[in-house]
Amino acid sequence: MASRIPVTIATEVVVKGQVVARRLADAIDPQLKADVIKMVKDRLDGNKLYTEEAKENIQLIEVTSMPHPSAMDPELHCTIEATGKDGKKKKQHVTVDADKQQPAM
Repeated sequence: MASRIPVTIATEVVVKGQVVARRLADAIDPQLKADVIKMVKDRLDGNKLYTEEAKENIQLIEVTSMPHPSAMDPELHCTIEATGKDGKKKKQHVTVDADKQQPAM
């Protein structure tokens, strides 16, 4: 099921529901984009992010940031936003180190 969920690079930066910037996705290194998309798909297929039941409700996953650490999460991670069939969106971190991945809430 997970392999059928499209994973894309977000082209807009959205803060609190408002588009605040456009992302030049074509300016991101193609290999980095491919690696990040593969990483997200691997976590989906390995059920490290979502249960099978949760994945049935997801219609799209957008990568909203490339790998980075942050003050709130010092592990190297990218941020994704999963859109459910109901249109609701949820953010989640995907860690570069698969062993440190936390499941979505």
